[in-house]
Amino acid sequence: MIGQAGLPAALLTPTGPELEQARDLIGELAGGGYAATYGALGAVASGMAGEAIRALRSGDVEAAGRILRQLAAADLAACELRDRLVEQGPAEDSDPALGGLDEVVMRAQATAADTDRDPLDRARADATAHAIARTTYVLTGRQIRMEGNR
Repeated sequence: MIGQAGLPAALLTPTGPELEQARDLIGELAGGGYAATYGALGAVASGMAGEAIRALRSGDVEAAGRILRQLAAADLAACELRDRLVEQGPAEDSDPALGGLDEVVMRAQATAADTDRDPLDRARADATAHAIARTTYVLTGRQIRMEGNR
């Protein structure tokens, strides 16, 4: 019979900085795409289960807790991003030739214009929208309509 070895909740609950780091990483990897959040979570979580198991086997409870907190933070960040994308709904007048990049730009613009958001998030979203629009234009010659474009 295996004895119970419980980990304290404090070891398993992501801290504010851990959650912010996970949000930044998931947001950066997902690029504003709903389906991409699953791939982003997979990329972040890859190998974490094995690391946690090795830490537990070696008796390093703190390392196991840290790994599980990071995994929980990444999962929560991906869920939050998907929820925000669902709330925003599909972008209007999407150009199928752009493969959804115009939708990503429109969502990023909406985030940049949202005064309830953190100023840093707004600035990142604005920079992302402009970078994608410029890159798309250079690579395809198709312009993504953006507020302020002429």
